[in-house]
Formats: sequence, C-alpha cells, structure tokens
Amino acid sequence: MALAGLLVADLLLAPWHRFALDLDLRSLGLSDIGGVEVTQTGVQGPHAALGVAAVVVAVVLAAVVGSGRGWRDRGIAVRGPGVLGLVLARVAGNTEYLAWGAVAAVVLAAVLAWASMAVGRGTLAWRLPRPAGRAAPFRTSGSSR
Repeated sequence: MALAGLLVADLLLAPWHRFALDLDLRSLGLSDIGGVEVTQTGVQGPHAALGVAAVVVAVVLAAVVGSGRGWRDRGIAVRGPGVLGLVLARVAGNTEYLAWGAVAAVVLAAVLAWASMAVGRGTLAWRLPRPAGRAAPFRTSGSSR
C-alpha cells in the first residue's frame, strides 16, 4: 500500500520532464534576464491520460489492499502489472528531457508489479497479522478437509 502511495505522489508531484533554457543576453549588451525552466509531472503534458489512469489504478490497488480483502482478491495480481504498463507507456510516449520523477516511477511501478503478483499468487512471505483470538489452522500430512 505504501508503494502505491509513493507512486501516486511521484505521478502527481515529481518532475517527469524538465526543459531549461538559460538566456544570457549580456553579449548583446542587454541585461541578463535569467532563464526559463519548464517542468511537467506525470499527469501533465503529452500522454497525460496514461498518467491519470496509472494514478486511478494505483489508488484502487491501495484501497483493495488497505481494506483487508486484497489478500484474497486474485485481481490484485493484474492491477500491479497494469500500473507498470501504464507508467512504461507514459514514459515511452515522450522520452525527451526526462527528469528523475520518471525514473523513480518506473522503479516504483516495477516493485509494485512484482509485489502484487507475488501477493496474488500467495507466494510472498509476509502476511497481514491474524486477528486476535483466532488460532492458525492445524493440519497434519494425513488430514484432509
């Protein structure tokens, strides 16, 4: 759930594209007016719909896991890779002037995809704590249910 939150924060707040133009007009006898810097987040600019879709799917994923039913929901194994696909499509749509936010989002989405697939298959070692008063089921090798 924390990974999804970090990814949403990255998509909404971190710079994905950065273009800076330094205007030095002193050689022309004019005063230096500084420069221009343009930054865009993951939900702005070209292919913004992919960024918005990634935010929506990541929020749904976090809500399902946070509700406690996510561990029993097999759809969790699809939502994580879906977010990764959306983030990769967003990055591939415009690879010019990429900033650190795009790189961080790809890493976060890849880890989120791996974790959600592992949880969805039941192969991830950690689980939510068992509610108090409920004992773990005891099974011997010869017993059947």
